[in-house]
Amino acid sequence: MTAMENLPAEIVGICVLCGSGDFEKLFSCEDRLYRLPGFFALVRCSGCGLYRLSPRPGSKDLPYYYPEEAYHSYQKPGVSALTVKDRGRLGVLRDAIRLSVLRSLGYPVSHTSRWQSAVGNMAAGIFRNRALYGLSYCFPPYFPDGRALDIGCGNGAYLSYLKPHGWQVFGVDVSSQAAVVAKSVFDIDVFVGELNDAPFSYESFDFVHMSHVIEHMTEPIETLKRIAQLLKPGRVVYIETPNADSDGFRTMGKYWFPLEAPRHVYLFSPKTLREAIHKAGLRTTGIWSTFFPGAFSWEDTYRREEIDGTLIPGRPTLRNTRIPRALTKFMASRIRHAFNAFNGDILHAWAMRPIG
Repeated sequence: MTAMENLPAEIVGICVLCGSGDFEKLFSCEDRLYRLPGFFALVRCSGCGLYRLSPRPGSKDLPYYYPEEAYHSYQKPGVSALTVKDRGRLGVLRDAIRLSVLRSLGYPVSHTSRWQSAVGNMAAGIFRNRALYGLSYCFPPYFPDGRALDIGCGNGAYLSYLKPHGWQVFGVDVSSQAAVVAKSVFDIDVFVGELNDAPFSYESFDFVHMSHVIEHMTEPIETLKRIAQLLKPGRVVYIETPNADSDGFRTMGKYWFPLEAPRHVYLFSPKTLREAIHKAGLRTTGIWSTFFPGAFSWEDTYRREEIDGTLIPGRPTLRNTRIPRALTKFMASRIRHAFNAFNGDILHAWAMRPIG
């Protein structure tokens, strides 16, 4: 038994969203990704349906579950704005498409020839996501002299895509190692610590990005309220988080990769995410879900590791005998997605601070 197993767990008796003290316990869970010690419980609020860990690690103990030598967003990124390569004639075509897509978002772009504009406009719809570095779902519209804040920015990879397009970029993260990587690789300054302690003025940002962060926050509503204060009226925030209403969570339960206990202390559904955004004084402008195909490999890996009691080399892996089942379930979920846009593993939401 390690010292961490003797540390007291924190009971969360009241729902942070609706204030109810009634809940249903679903199952016990543990750290399956790094196999760090500790046992926790996932409960569902009987009042509003928000999921939370209770008991969970205390606020002072949470950093233990983010090993800096292993946690992915603290490492030097393999893909970033620096890895976008010039590819001769294909690069010219790619740039023409990118300029066309950026123009549609209001960005002032350099002059292009007639043929480049024509080809770019025709191909923009098909290659929109690739033109925006695979970030079309979270790439912000243009604001003159725009200031962007990435909360939980990690190594700064996301901000590296905004910086070349005229954005003044700022990051916040609790990891000093991540801040060192962001500065050394991208020359991006990152405030190390909590958002409430960062020296940002009210109404000083045009865009806030928070991808896979809100589920880590012990006070997610207060975080959203702080975001509302930092945004200028009419400006926007993008939020991405695991979806508690997904087919994956419903069928995989404690083996669902995005559960990621105990780092994820809250799980939102489309309903509870909307309510949290509204409670903070923001207005949801768009919300949808997407799938995480790797969930099947992780589910199979976690189940086998639970039996074997050790990590599987080369994880995650999916046994050949499980591939037909995974493909069948994935295709069934995609078909249901045509009738239910909220059954995917990951929620995406845009919100804005209302004017007035």
